[in-house]
Amino acid sequence: MSSPQPPANSPPAKPVSVASSPDDAGRQMRRLTRRAFVRGGVGAVAAALGWTWLRTRGADGGIPWPLRAAHRFNERLWGTVSTNRLAPEFPPSRASVPRANGWHGSPAVADPTSWSLQVSHPDRGTKWCRSPG
Repeated sequence: MSSPQPPANSPPAKPVSVASSPDDAGRQMRRLTRRAFVRGGVGAVAAALGWTWLRTRGADGGIPWPLRAAHRFNERLWGTVSTNRLAPEFPPSRASVPRANGWHGSPAVADPTSWSLQVSHPDRGTKWCRSPG
């Protein structure tokens, strides 16, 4: 059985660098590790500078203008793709009585004068609020 051959017009394969000794392998790993560390550091600095730049841009409607511009671009793009951008409307005859609390509803035996609510915050302590009644 013959091994598969590369296509005739493909570029020659790069030779694989194989360390000839354990010392060569250690040097090669250190070199690759330093390179990866430098690349990661450059990426982190670029991300921090980009975030700082974004935070210092002027606001357009309460949002930094680059984000607002991206939002407007998305709206224009989807405006060309989707001709009907609104949710469908139905006649009132198709409506039903709204459900309270999903399918389960509130228990009929609950006494609104007997419940209480505890509101707490780890730094500000606990406050109690009772129901009117």
